[in-house]
Amino acid sequence: MAKLKSLSIILAIVMAVTFSAGLITSNAFAKKTNGDQIVKYAKTLIGKPCKIGCAGPTYFDSSGFTQYVFGKYKHKLPRTAEMQSKKGRLIAKNAKNVNKAKKGDLLFYKKGNFTHVAIYAGKTNYTHQQIHVTAYNGKNCVQLTPVNSHLNYYKKVTIRRII
Repeated sequence: MAKLKSLSIILAIVMAVTFSAGLITSNAFAKKTNGDQIVKYAKTLIGKPCKIGCAGPTYFDSSGFTQYVFGKYKHKLPRTAEMQSKKGRLIAKNAKNVNKAKKGDLLFYKKGNFTHVAIYAGKTNYTHQQIHVTAYNGKNCVQLTPVNSHLNYYKKVTIRRII
């Protein structure tokens, strides 16, 4: 009994040190999620209105939308697109490599200091699709649009995989 109690204490200390060192995050315990689930849920939010600084469930901005969708599956993302762009695994640094994206990947668009984020929804009829907030104030802002609809405005595109 004393051995079991000692082992439990040691395990608790190891877990506490591991969490505080950032070696394990809450994402490590997230539900087993795949990109199809992320995209399917994101599609249920199409048509929602948007407002700067909002993270749902009534209004969204781009990073609030991705934070909300991934949060449903216990994947914690930071609040801003800039901070989210540092999470996950880098897949590509330019739009030419959009073929490497998988459903549920995050697409980060940057022009100067301004960053926008979208969820990659897959390829249909030879067109890569994304679900994102298309404006910053208004109705019917969460939309499914072609990825190339953003490529003329934004100078840099980065693709990152969270799940």
